[in-house]
Amino acid sequence: RNTMCDTDSIQTLTNKTLTSPIINTPSASGQVYSGTYTPTLTLVTNLNAATVFTGSVFQFTRIGSRVFVSGEISTTPTGAGAAQVDISLPIASDFTNEGQCNGGGDNGGADNGRILGEITNNRAKFEWNSGVGASNFAVWFSYLIV
Repeated sequence: RNTMCDTDSIQTLTNKTLTSPIINTPSASGQVYSGTYTPTLTLVTNLNAATVFTGSVFQFTRIGSRVFVSGEISTTPTGAGAAQVDISLPIASDFTNEGQCNGGGDNGGADNGRILGEITNNRAKFEWNSGVGASNFAVWFSYLIV
């Protein structure tokens, strides 16, 4: 058969508990780890201010060498046009290309953008075309630990 799994190997999980090797340190490879952090936001292009949105908690989960991050930021652009803010990582990585980190951001309106790896300073860079007013963005990205 040309299938991912056949009916002979499917197991039904009813009232079962799945466990994973949760650990207390984000540096151990091959394990699962989750937590929260307060990122450093670096203004790069067309911004007067960027902060973690009041009440928002940036959370992350590490599974092996992949980290998943989500949170919310507030931005105040200097004017309409291309904007960029860099977001620090909860677990260090040494990117060699932009594609080792990717994701997006959305303000629930007309503005949305992409997140790629910033290879000079090893951060996540959020780029979008800004309107003229302040805006809050939900952001999410994943990256490789290299």
